[in-house]
Amino acid sequence: MRHNGGPDSASSGGRSGFLVDAALLVGLGLFWAIYVWPIAVDEQRQGYDISRDVASAVNFQHGQFLSDPAYRGEQLWYPPLSPMLVAGIAYALDVEPASCYRISQLLFNALLPVGFFLFMRFSWGRRAAVLGTIAFLFAMPWWQEEVAHGQPSIHAVAWGWLALLLYVEQHRRASMPWALACGVFQGLSFWHHPIVPAVLAIAMVIQTLWMIPAYRKELEPRRCVRGVTRRMSVHLVATVFVAAPVLYFMLHGPIRNSFPREFVAAGVQSVRIALLGLNPWLWGMGLVGLILSVRRSDLGSRFLVSFLAVTVLAQVPSYLRLYGGSWTRDLPLMVPHDFQRLFQLSWAICIGIGIDGVIRVLVPRVRLLRDNRLSGAVLTAIACAITGAIGFVKAPANLRTYLSPYSMPASLQEAATWVRANTDINDVFACELDLAFRWLNAGTGRKVWLIPPGHTNHRVDWKHRARVLLTLREAPSPEQFWRIARENGIDYVVPSPNWTPLVIRRLTTGETDVTRYLALVHGRSGGVPIYRVREDVNSIRDTR
Repeated sequence: MRHNGGPDSASSGGRSGFLVDAALLVGLGLFWAIYVWPIAVDEQRQGYDISRDVASAVNFQHGQFLSDPAYRGEQLWYPPLSPMLVAGIAYALDVEPASCYRISQLLFNALLPVGFFLFMRFSWGRRAAVLGTIAFLFAMPWWQEEVAHGQPSIHAVAWGWLALLLYVEQHRRASMPWALACGVFQGLSFWHHPIVPAVLAIAMVIQTLWMIPAYRKELEPRRCVRGVTRRMSVHLVATVFVAAPVLYFMLHGPIRNSFPREFVAAGVQSVRIALLGLNPWLWGMGLVGLILSVRRSDLGSRFLVSFLAVTVLAQVPSYLRLYGGSWTRDLPLMVPHDFQRLFQLSWAICIGIGIDGVIRVLVPRVRLLRDNRLSGAVLTAIACAITGAIGFVKAPANLRTYLSPYSMPASLQEAATWVRANTDINDVFACELDLAFRWLNAGTGRKVWLIPPGHTNHRVDWKHRARVLLTLREAPSPEQFWRIARENGIDYVVPSPNWTPLVIRRLTTGETDVTRYLALVHGRSGGVPIYRVREDVNSIRDTR
């Protein structure tokens, strides 16, 4: 995507240029290995959201391809490609899906900064690439804290780099087969996570429309415009065709739980994160880079501006709904943090372009700089320090912000082993939300009665299920407890300090006897107690 009259005079070509680029990539790789290896391997940290994807992978290993991994009887609602791939890799390597996701933070996530550097290197030159990559890793708050997260919404950026490569080839070759290939791949990316490919598709359309006036200056303008529009049409049709099935699973049906779509992360309302701490250097250099990109007519610059515009506009309804009047309450709210994350990625590119542009203006115009052969390198080093020195020092802490050590007490590990060996994948367990989400559903793949609303299918009435769980906890008699559980298809109950049904609390004090209604199937001699809800209260011998 190099722009016309590119800025790459500072980037020597040939063997020496290749060696410099290789050295920079090796340095990037060393940073990643030194800083991320302890997180992923030694400390075994992982993000909270990974539990959702691990549960899906376990269900895929059990042949549950179209079902909701958490709720029995519900359909798939979250993009399945990532857990499908992990399920296959985990099976082939004979490891747990959770281990695959944790090690992906070291291996797959490395493609994010590497892809970022290469995209900028071949679009705007080496200096812009170095500065932009430093801004991406050490100055953009979302990426400072989430670049090593092994979850689909972050992994999707790596797919985005490949989609851009195909898009560039489509333009370079003016080829219909390449347009088809690009569309098919982009449609497949929706099966991994939809936000990045959706923003890419819209930005590609805007960029194509923006460049049509330039095509009219060609020798055969009508033929040129017709070819471009046909290729983009094929691209979009292929994208929609491949993405349609997963979009159907994600969007169809009544919205009984709007929380996953309307969740507003704390960072969206934070000056430090959303407004980059009002840092004048980051905003100033980014604005210079944006102005330079608007003034250029090459593919890369116009695509960058289009992409940036989409990420900004997508956040507007969210902020209007948060801070606007009553008329904004019904505006659509679609995971604003995802768009803000992509905005900061594109703003890091603008910062790299802006600083590079300023240095190119200063060096030939300021005598002191013009007469010094190393002035460009010195200014670049100073700019790197201003942009990312503080973020580099804080990198160890920033990378761990939302990643917690993956640790499960021995009692829960033993109970999970028992559950996997003695229950069916579609048995339903009732327990507290955190245990349901991070232990039972993720650790065994079993269905649960309730997990946190942000990870619950939009077609599931979360509030109703929460009321049932509360009613179950407060049921005054074993018979009422049993009826509520049976009416709602609950097969097992796991009491814990944060959720212990009244009838079980009374059982421990000898106030009641529940053996007719509940069978203690695990934990008689210590460990995690698991009760099975009897199917037939008239047969005490039903002890499965």
